[in-house]
Amino acid sequence: MKKIFIISAIAVALLAPQISHAKEKNIIKFGRDIKIGANRVVRGVAAVAGDVTVDGTVEDDVVAVGGSVKIGPAAVIGGNVVSVGGIIDKNTKAQVTGNIVEVNIPGFSSLTLTKYKTRKFHFLIKAVSFVGLAALSLFVIAIVPEPVRKISHIIEFKTIVAISWSIRALLTIVPLAVILTMSVAGIFLIPLEVILVVGAMLFGYIITAKIIGKAAINAIFKRGDLKEWNAVLGITLLELFGFVPVIGWLVRAVVALIGFGGVIAALFPDKKRKQEHAEP
Repeated sequence: MKKIFIISAIAVALLAPQISHAKEKNIIKFGRDIKIGANRVVRGVAAVAGDVTVDGTVEDDVVAVGGSVKIGPAAVIGGNVVSVGGIIDKNTKAQVTGNIVEVNIPGFSSLTLTKYKTRKFHFLIKAVSFVGLAALSLFVIAIVPEPVRKISHIIEFKTIVAISWSIRALLTIVPLAVILTMSVAGIFLIPLEVILVVGAMLFGYIITAKIIGKAAINAIFKRGDLKEWNAVLGITLLELFGFVPVIGWLVRAVVALIGFGGVIAALFPDKKRKQEHAEP
């Protein structure tokens, strides 16, 4: 019995390091940070709109698009380290076999702020974002009234179509980003994908806010139309509603998704809608 115990103890002691260093597959995340802790071994890491922190072992490349890479003293990376729109903070004791590449693109900086900066400038960032979004809404509605009209019609009267297109587009975004991370040339196209997606969501959010603002005016005054300022009113109401825990965030997310779907639906109209627009 004692021999069996000793043999079992030796087996566990020999296998424990192997279990703790068990290799994981590629880790790819969109809009979230990735942390590779000590004693962790992964094949490759790619983050889109997120930061990467490596304290363990990565056998292949480490890529952050719209984010930064922090490499700890115990980190071992067998491939390249690439940051598009962020910075690479490498400890002098870390081991990196491949190249270290920082790509700084004008107008496309890290999409994530550090926790310290977020806490320190939270209200300032919120205020600037609100004013900027309100000003952008006035500009967009004044410059491209016809696309705004078409997308508004889809969102207001064909909401299910907008939601359907939003789901289909979202199911395509992440796989496309994953495919692009597989090559160096594709990595440089990921910022373009992010810009297009964020732009479409922002455009759709503004138009949906315009509809909400107009509905609020009609509900209060029975009749009324602030025209371009409907969007500013809608954005204001959504910002105020955003202070409600959980529900506020959820409502704003749904508004953004519906608006995004409306924009995509307008870009790919079906035959029925083409005939409707073609009729006098």
